[in-house]
Amino acid sequence: MVALTFSALALLSALAALAPADARRIHPNGNTGYCLTQTGSLNSGNINDASVSLQICDGRASQNWEAGNGRTQFRMGGKCLGPLTNYDGTSWVFYYCSERSTMDTAPGGKYRQRGPMGRYMCLDVPHGIVRPGQRVQGWRCSGRADWASQRWTMSG
Repeated sequence: MVALTFSALALLSALAALAPADARRIHPNGNTGYCLTQTGSLNSGNINDASVSLQICDGRASQNWEAGNGRTQFRMGGKCLGPLTNYDGTSWVFYYCSERSTMDTAPGGKYRQRGPMGRYMCLDVPHGIVRPGQRVQGWRCSGRADWASQRWTMSG
């Protein structure tokens, strides 16, 4: 058991060493046990099958987000995360990075981005329920700084 624990720690250390120097982990409402995680495939299309969900932070590459050129962009594999539509409950998908994929930081630790029709959408955890596999969504930004489902922190 001790050897297994040591091996697991060595593996996690090796994986962490492979992460890009500017890699960041994104956590819901300051809960550093969970990370925003890319799932699915980042294929060659403009909008693709990749999506994001919450998973237990374990150091996997799909939890290492890139900081984008001094702006707030959630980037992975050269693509940026953004809302698919301007409607509440919309999916967040990966696009080729552009000015549209630049996010603003709103009061209370919220990340918001203009959707395709110009309305701000905030990265949101449905009903504030944090659990493995929970998909995130775009939702109109709340004016309340205490709305935990839209509060995020970064580490790394």
